[in-house]
Amino acid sequence: MGVAPLRIHTDRETAFLSQQFQAWCRKMVVWQTMTGGDEGPSNGRIESEVQQVKKRLRMLVRESGLSEGIARYVGQERLKSQLPSLGVPTKPLLPIGSKVTVKTKRWHRLGQGPLVPAFRTMTLMGPSPLMSTGYVRMEGSQLQHSKLVIKTDPGADRAVMELVEVDPDVVKATAGP
Repeated sequence: MGVAPLRIHTDRETAFLSQQFQAWCRKMVVWQTMTGGDEGPSNGRIESEVQQVKKRLRMLVRESGLSEGIARYVGQERLKSQLPSLGVPTKPLLPIGSKVTVKTKRWHRLGQGPLVPAFRTMTLMGPSPLMSTGYVRMEGSQLQHSKLVIKTDPGADRAVMELVEVDPDVVKATAGP
């Protein structure tokens, strides 16, 4: 992301006290500071951030009716809202649960005939844990990862039909011989 961490602030959980973690901090030239293991309120900034994430998480679960991918989506949403203040350009996330269009690969359509459309409409489940800028999408009960998705415009079909009704010659001219 282009942001060089200079300090990492942790509690006294054993993983953060381990020799491996201490060696990693020295290798990365990162200064480690700690709070007491049972003193959560001593780090008010993080406690406030956790409360904001929980609040948004509960709201999105209620609104979307989804249960998978919500926590990752909320975390990415918070991160992307804060990165511009550090000078890191970000693109906004597409809304979770929205319908997106994805182009399928030719080999995914083998044996289905030549008229099978190359695009499928799927439900966006949130950011992919496997890619830095990808998304998880769902078709039926199958989850898939994709680098590129296009938000489907719900009025697109209607707009095409209105064009056909208004000027059928335009459609004939664009259809070719």
